[in-house]
Amino acid sequence: MSNVGATGDRVAALTQQLSASEATRIEAQAYQRATSEILQVMAGSPGNVAPVFEAIVQSSAELCEAEFSAITQFDGELLQLVAVSNMSAEELNAYRQLSPRPPSPGLSLVAHFWIVPPPTSKMSRKTQPMTPGP
Repeated sequence: MSNVGATGDRVAALTQQLSASEATRIEAQAYQRATSEILQVMAGSPGNVAPVFEAIVQSSAELCEAEFSAITQFDGELLQLVAVSNMSAEELNAYRQLSPRPPSPGLSLVAHFWIVPPPTSKMSRKTQPMTPGP
């Protein structure tokens, strides 16, 4: 009778592995589809980055199952909102009022990476504290 239990456990483990593999395959296909769509937009709009940013922001929201998504561009001094996805008119207006602006502590995780110096070879971004730069 212990062989039956062991076989059942093995079948359950294999079923779980199969489900995980299927989920990984579906996720990879979604990333490939998004990448293909973005590349098509890039090919169709040479010299015009706005449609590319729009495609990226839409794809990122879908892939991450996010309520909304936004892309800001840093010009060396200011963060500028360049594309948004899934925002109401009120949310978009509020977001646009924040742009352009210099990055500052507490503004956003994106702003954090523009004001904090790069990690040293002994410290990665994962272990680096989120504090303002010098």
